[in-house]
Amino acid sequence: MTGKDIIHGWILEALDPTADVNASSCMALPRLEAYIAAVLAEPKHLKGDLGVQFQAYSEQCQQHRVSPKGRFMLQMIAKRFQLDLNRGANLTQ
Repeated sequence: MTGKDIIHGWILEALDPTADVNASSCMALPRLEAYIAAVLAEPKHLKGDLGVQFQAYSEQCQQHRVSPKGRFMLQMIAKRFQLDLNRGANLTQ
């Protein structure tokens, strides 16, 4: 809405598996970060291997008394799918 593509840039960085997004990175959009983290931490999303990673990350954030970051959780998804694509290409060869 600002015309500066703030959200678009934020999402592109979050979904880039090669970007270095860490859990303590600067929050440019704190409300969006909190919303995405809350949605991904719902019990229906905590299934499978990725769900276990989400749950472990949420518990680690609770131990450090910080809120989970949505961008970091999106980065976990992007890395997971990038690994799956690479593995599929290697198996095909």
